[in-house]
Amino acid sequence: SPVERIVGEQRRWATLSANWDGQGATAPRERSVKESVAFVRLLAPGIPLPDPMMHANGRAGLFWQEGDLYADLEFLGDGHMAYFVERGGDKHKGVIQFDSQNLPPVMNTLLQG
Repeated sequence: SPVERIVGEQRRWATLSANWDGQGATAPRERSVKESVAFVRLLAPGIPLPDPMMHANGRAGLFWQEGDLYADLEFLGDGHMAYFVERGGDKHKGVIQFDSQNLPPVMNTLLQG
């Protein structure tokens, strides 16, 4: 399934070591990767699937660019996530708690549109 393809790519990050990008990147943070996997698994059927990405700081992220939606999430590895979402000219950003069990309600609202 498309979700499993994304999760597979995220899990592969766990095998990377420091300097995985050849530019001095930090090794992926295990909890950040696990949080990003949990988030993808919690997405409701109406929400488009993101592209996973690994930041040079070792944190996992998710990215959307589809229609009027642009979104960039970063999992901080401490039960919080940073987000920037732009949809139809409205911009939303912040840091919110993410317990890996429930999609934060604001994310459902912003990503479903």
